[in-house]
Amino acid sequence: MSYQTTTPVQADARAYPVFALGAIAQALVLQRHWETKIPVETLATNVLTFAAAAAQGSYDVVRPGCQPSPISLNTCTIAGSGEGKDTAARPLLKAFHNVEQELYDQHVEDEHELRARQAVHMAKLNRVKARMAEAVHNGEDPAEFANQYADLSREAPKPVHRPKIVHDDVTAAALIGAISKGDRNILLHSTEAGGFLNGAMGKEQPQLNAMWDATPTTRERAGKKVEEATGYRVSISLSLQPRLFAKYLKRSGDDAQDGGFFARVLFTVPPPTLGMRLLERVSPIAGDSDGPLVARLRELLLDGARRSAERASRENLTFTEDAAAEFTQIYNNFQRSMRVDGEFFAIQPQAAKGAEQVARVAAVLHAIERGCGQIDAMLLRRALAIVLWHLRQAVVLFSSVSRYSTIELDAQVLLQAAWQASSQGLGLLSAAELRDCAQPEMDLKRAKAAFKLLVDRGLLGRKVVSGKLKLYLPSRDQGLPTYSPLPYLGG
Repeated sequence: MSYQTTTPVQADARAYPVFALGAIAQALVLQRHWETKIPVETLATNVLTFAAAAAQGSYDVVRPGCQPSPISLNTCTIAGSGEGKDTAARPLLKAFHNVEQELYDQHVEDEHELRARQAVHMAKLNRVKARMAEAVHNGEDPAEFANQYADLSREAPKPVHRPKIVHDDVTAAALIGAISKGDRNILLHSTEAGGFLNGAMGKEQPQLNAMWDATPTTRERAGKKVEEATGYRVSISLSLQPRLFAKYLKRSGDDAQDGGFFARVLFTVPPPTLGMRLLERVSPIAGDSDGPLVARLRELLLDGARRSAERASRENLTFTEDAAAEFTQIYNNFQRSMRVDGEFFAIQPQAAKGAEQVARVAAVLHAIERGCGQIDAMLLRRALAIVLWHLRQAVVLFSSVSRYSTIELDAQVLLQAAWQASSQGLGLLSAAELRDCAQPEMDLKRAKAAFKLLVDRGLLGRKVVSGKLKLYLPSRDQGLPTYSPLPYLGG
């Protein structure tokens, strides 16, 4: 018995579900594709990430039975030099920089106000200080003036932080510092992510994983004030060349997935277009399809900045009753897809985050479309189509990385057989009997090696009955779902 992969060695040819992005996002993607011939996949991935970065300051999503969580997204596009990675991001990046400039102009005005308030504050301090000195000179008790001086010192006007949204070449420590100073809605953007992965930031995966969940964190330095990063959101947009990505995978092996960061990334592998991106006309098409989306991103960025400055809470997006039921089905399907004969068995770390990614993408689409009320089932299905496309890209990318030995694969098959046997009331079985329930053609010696692995991990128990060794599911596993043929996600 052997395990044959059905994973294609080239990029998945299925078209990106651009319709699922919604009208205004789809219009920008298609217009830019028509004008530049940059692949739709590259353009759509940029739109999705920038939209998440714009909306993350205003909204959280509430999955059924869960607490509110961020809607931030991490994406990575694998494309060669000259494939339009920079060009695809440029109009959206410009929109973000325009908002940064708008916030900076406000910051300049605030600086003038700050200097005026500082001058008034200093005059008050000097006045109280003079009275305190006079009291000491006259032999009077200066306690009242000392208290006034202390109160005024606590009320000193604080410098206004110049906001920055887009960050590129930074370390985790620098990012925590920026967040602590007021940059609570961040887009980490790099079109040369080879340096990102191999640099200090790429090596700090625990911090990147914490940022996915917006986990509060602190940074302590000797002799300096403790920096606290709370209430922040970080979306990440990376692009790099296939050769650099392959080199990183070869060096990192299983750690590339098991480290956690890649498990939280939506991957894109657009088809190569060099030599085929022939322009049909020089002038752009009439009209401005960028306008509606760029205007909406601006609104969201400014709203997020306002909420951050005022320490106002984000709006929680919840699911309708139908959407909640559909989300449960989506979650269960992702769980089944990670079994040994499931579509996403080869990328279990990514598939384990699949349902959460669907919820986040649905919330982003809801935000850019000015959705009113709750996330409905139709929006959830659109988000599912997008996430499934990205996961199938990940299957292609990681197909060359062997995550499991044969014994690991055997163990998963036999454990599923044990679940099925338990659900049918067959509690205690010998190794041969359980092997026959799973794969009768499997060599018994090979099956026993897999059973030993399961027993060592506490997933199966052993018990001697009438002088014969029997295997059984420990009681804590009785609640696991019974085995059933695995559905193919999507279609």
